[in-house]
Amino acid sequence: KNIFKTKSHLFFNDFQGGVYTIEGDDMTLFEDFKEINSELVNVFEIAQDDYVFVFKNGQIWSKKGAIIKNVANLKSIVINAAIFDQSKEFVIGTNQNGIYILDNQFKRKKTIIDTDGLRSNYVKGLYEDAQENLWAIGDKEIHNIKQNDVVHYIKESKNQGQSHGFLLNKNIFLNATNQGLFSTDTRSKNSR
Repeated sequence: KNIFKTKSHLFFNDFQGGVYTIEGDDMTLFEDFKEINSELVNVFEIAQDDYVFVFKNGQIWSKKGAIIKNVANLKSIVINAAIFDQSKEFVIGTNQNGIYILDNQFKRKKTIIDTDGLRSNYVKGLYEDAQENLWAIGDKEIHNIKQNDVVHYIKESKNQGQSHGFLLNKNIFLNATNQGLFSTDTRSKNSR
């Protein structure tokens, strides 16, 4: 269903909850999450033999060596995206609750929502650039959140369709939508 790359593994998951690793032509069952009954959003390799699995239904699991446990259950939220940022915090993009920032103990440190400057509490994608700024993608908008938590509204893609993927290359923000590929120069306020 999805493929995830960490420092030392390439993971994929199937529709039944199995998470596998791929090495060459071989695949091995890494962990079975059948009981979770949710889509895997991302996998993070924190250290050697230390992994974190984030699921769409708000559950976060860790696997250290052979020990696997539920480390967080964010009730009543749907997770669309998750990243592990450079300051060792988990950043979670949700379906209706904005952005959650969790510390390395999975405790909520901060929430960024529409009253903080997001146009919508729906966040479908997250990205951190080299300067540790956070980029949040909604259905039709892009936000840049500076280190001091100032939210900058970049652009609403009125006729560009729904965003499905994005990439920041130097100062050019590329947005892949169901209507094509669009670019925005982030240095210019009048960029089209």
